[in-house]
Amino acid sequence: MQVMPALAQTNLAALRPDDAGQSRSASATKVEAQPPSGFDGLDESVSTEFDVTFQERAIGSFRATFDNGQLLFADPAAVARALGPGVDTAAATAFLSRPLSANEQFRCRPGVMLGVGCGLLPGDASGIIANPEAFSVTLFLSRQYLVSAISGPRMLGPAMSGPSLIQTARFAVARDGNSGTSYGGTFDTLASLGQNALIAQTTLSDTEGLRAQQLYAQRIWSDRRAAAGLLQDFQSLIFTNYRVLGAELSSFYGTLLDATNDTATPLEILMPQRGQVEIYRNDVLITAARYEAGLQLLNTAALPEGAYTVRIVARDGARVMLDQTRAFSKISNLVPPGKTAFRFRAGARTEDNFLSVDGRGGPGFLPRTTGEVVLSASGQRRVGRSIAASATVTSFDSRVFGETSMQFFRGRFSGLAGVGVGSDGTYSALVSTNIQLPRISFYVSARTTQAPDNVLPIAIDDRYRAFFRSQDTVFGSVQTRVLGGSLGLSGSYTRSSDFPKRYAVGLQYNRSVDLPWAASALLSAGVTKSDFDTRVGFTISFFKRVDRKTTASFTGGGYYVGNSQPGTGGRKGFSPVGEAVLSRREQVGPVDLVAEAGVGTDVDGDRAFGRLRTQSTYGSADAAVQWQKRPFGDAATSYLFNGETGFAIGGGGAKIGMRDPAEAMVMLDLSDIRAPAREDAASTAGTGSGGTQNGNDGNQLAAGGYRITVDGRPYDYIEPGRRVALGLTAFREYQIGLKPEGAPQFDIDSTRRKVTLYPGNVVRMRFEAQRVISLFGQILLEDGSPAAQARIEAGTDYAVADDRGYFTVTAPLSSTIAIRRADGGACVERSIRSLIDAKTPSVLYRFGKIRCSTTGAMLSPTPQPEGKQLAQAPHEAELRRVRTAARSLADAPDAQPDREAPSSLSRLVAREFLRQLD
Repeated sequence: MQVMPALAQTNLAALRPDDAGQSRSASATKVEAQPPSGFDGLDESVSTEFDVTFQERAIGSFRATFDNGQLLFADPAAVARALGPGVDTAAATAFLSRPLSANEQFRCRPGVMLGVGCGLLPGDASGIIANPEAFSVTLFLSRQYLVSAISGPRMLGPAMSGPSLIQTARFAVARDGNSGTSYGGTFDTLASLGQNALIAQTTLSDTEGLRAQQLYAQRIWSDRRAAAGLLQDFQSLIFTNYRVLGAELSSFYGTLLDATNDTATPLEILMPQRGQVEIYRNDVLITAARYEAGLQLLNTAALPEGAYTVRIVARDGARVMLDQTRAFSKISNLVPPGKTAFRFRAGARTEDNFLSVDGRGGPGFLPRTTGEVVLSASGQRRVGRSIAASATVTSFDSRVFGETSMQFFRGRFSGLAGVGVGSDGTYSALVSTNIQLPRISFYVSARTTQAPDNVLPIAIDDRYRAFFRSQDTVFGSVQTRVLGGSLGLSGSYTRSSDFPKRYAVGLQYNRSVDLPWAASALLSAGVTKSDFDTRVGFTISFFKRVDRKTTASFTGGGYYVGNSQPGTGGRKGFSPVGEAVLSRREQVGPVDLVAEAGVGTDVDGDRAFGRLRTQSTYGSADAAVQWQKRPFGDAATSYLFNGETGFAIGGGGAKIGMRDPAEAMVMLDLSDIRAPAREDAASTAGTGSGGTQNGNDGNQLAAGGYRITVDGRPYDYIEPGRRVALGLTAFREYQIGLKPEGAPQFDIDSTRRKVTLYPGNVVRMRFEAQRVISLFGQILLEDGSPAAQARIEAGTDYAVADDRGYFTVTAPLSSTIAIRRADGGACVERSIRSLIDAKTPSVLYRFGKIRCSTTGAMLSPTPQPEGKQLAQAPHEAELRRVRTAARSLADAPDAQPDREAPSSLSRLVAREFLRQLD
């Protein structure tokens, strides 16, 4: 069944009109001008078995009749049942019971590039694309025939890591010419065993030394969380936060993987085949990931909150399969439908973080307790689909504070309302709302707070304070698109009994401008009126690329400042605004360097600065120096240094130094299984891990390695023999994979692997890279004629011999090479090591001529001599043949339904070899 269509294709492809209009044979194989026996009625009615593919999956062979460009299935119900559970079987059976157009105009034919749209039906259409020569059918069903992909909640699986430790360090040193040197840092420690973790956050300062901000142990199971230790409260919307030395028990829905399905508009799309899906907001790419064929529910966890429109684009390489615009809304912190979130907490309150600032904090690493017993209980439940109501009651000894809030969203409208009351007369109310219309958006927030005794300056006793002063605040903004830009109006007002009334009103306009001599430009103009001063002005900023590594940015304009209050220090009248910054990026070994220098002036003073940022797999650092002259003071020079690094231990390995530390890590090892050492070091082939020269011309091969992908998105680069640690967010599942980059001379299992992460987890993944070589040769039949279209398999790679029998295939030395003739008969199957001089492998090894026999033995392999390498200056005629074969391999298109194609690894090797020859 598989051979006959191949013969038919061979006969069709072998007859090609030449310039004289005559047919010529493309190979030494006998060419038949007529279809073979049994295939002369393809233009008439034919009834046979057809191979059916649906959503890139072969579902089986089914009898059908092909007649006059239409296909009719003999048993449509059997075809519908084979489509799987995601299809409405009854509806699909009804659709498949009628004659279906073959749609041959959409079929991919040899030599037709995929970019023209072959292989897919346009739009969300139902139908088939039939290939009568190959007796194959590709089936497409529109959305109406598919069962929704929105299913029940998916929970995060069990932890994959054993004992793990993640330690991160962020530190800063600053020196101001007027105030001396200061330093500080933050140290996060996460030790875990599966779903149990010890979490600590420690700060370091030149005034207080080391102090613990949080230090607790937690366990997460099912939808519950228990924690004990020094805990910080971040859940209050109305009252100030506090710290407690105690324990808590709560519900926990962070392990719900698709929680956004309940709190956001579901984005469901129909993928005709596997491809990359990109989601844009305001023409900015927000997220991208690969999805399988079929009805897919997109992951919207990375999309920001609010109500807006998104553009969804699905691609297969350069071809766009889908381009849609959808309305979308999302709100966070909503409990799943039908669930009640709760939290119970008990312990002793400790001093607040800010008390250490004025020197009144207790000594030592841990904060001292205030003597107040804390008891707290809270609950939250969904009301309908789009409203969540919550309530919290907390007591500090005899004083009781209660708060209740309500969050809601409906389409393009979302909001929040909350009220808090204390037994000592404290109360507060908060309300905010956000409305997103197609061309205009509104945001309003208002809050009133009443404290019985204002405590600014802070009172000597450190008992819990719900608020520090009575105050009323209102803020609002409106944004719309006008004249190709964005126009925004904003205003704020604050009233307090302890301070003067504050207000500010501003009108700002921004628009991107196309300049013929600049890469991009932004025009800004605005006016601001406040209780301090009035400002009116404009600026225009643009960027220009100097060279591949250097970018220059410029800002120019002016502002007028009037009605300035005495003592505010700003310049009055008109002040020019100007800034010029030059940035250059360099790669020094494994370190990325970015250097910046600039000068500027505006209404607040003059300045000049320089900055150097470095980043590597061991961490990052940022050093800067700035000179500044303000109108109301002397000139001053300041220095700043920031750094970030850390280490991770887990899975029996360790990574010292980390570029992007996070609460969970994936540690990747790409081991290097080396080929046997070469005796002739002068002709060693270069590799991505430092190998050297090709003995003929002394050129070194370009380094090659792999790009790590997370859910299809590119991350760090790794070479064989190296280790990389990726910092990722906890409570997520990821797909980790490797993609070749450059020209790696290695063969690896690049199958994507799933990883589950909880806080503090370090999951170690090992990939093995085997060094490979490319094999070049010619296959001959028993009579000495070329074995055209013979199939060569070696390792995970394969190739098809050209019309003269030449081939190139790439495989590890430890693998086997198997050759079969075009008719499927055996030719050769041998270990690669037994055919070449394994002590002296090169990047490209020349077999010579390989002759087949009916017994499958290799009669007369003629390596010239065995072990001779291409690098040792072969004859010019043979070199031309090698170059031609490598060029054909390097330029080969991707696989298409009508033909196979060499692997991407073989093409990378061929291109690198051509680079050496050229």
